[in-house]
Amino acid sequence: MNLMALYGMILKFDLKCICSSSGPDAVRLFQKKLEATCCNSSFRLVLTDIQMPDMDGYRVAECIRATEYAFKESLANKSAQGKYKTEKNCSIIAVTAFTNDIEANTKKVGIEQVIRKPVDQAVLKKVLKKCIL
Repeated sequence: MNLMALYGMILKFDLKCICSSSGPDAVRLFQKKLEATCCNSSFRLVLTDIQMPDMDGYRVAECIRATEYAFKESLANKSAQGKYKTEKNCSIIAVTAFTNDIEANTKKVGIEQVIRKPVDQAVLKKVLKKCIL
């Protein structure tokens, strides 16, 4: 699915959306946002394609989960003192055209759900509602 088409669907739900040009760029954006907000308003949802050229969606999810874990560990003492609160992990949803059974692999890396291409707007809304609306 074209990134801009998915972006357009998301905007119809009056949500703020930030797009990245690649997997490594998405991970960098996630890290910067997490560090800048101390877990109080970081990303609530990441949509990633499974098949991308620079870094596939599995690796993006692994990097995001590792970033969350490392950051929350670094705040453990401050959280215990009540200085910072940590939110639940960001939801990660994979978007893919693959028709084979990929759910087992996605769960291993922290991807919570898979949306099949072509993305149906009603399906996307249901997933967004479950995760963040």
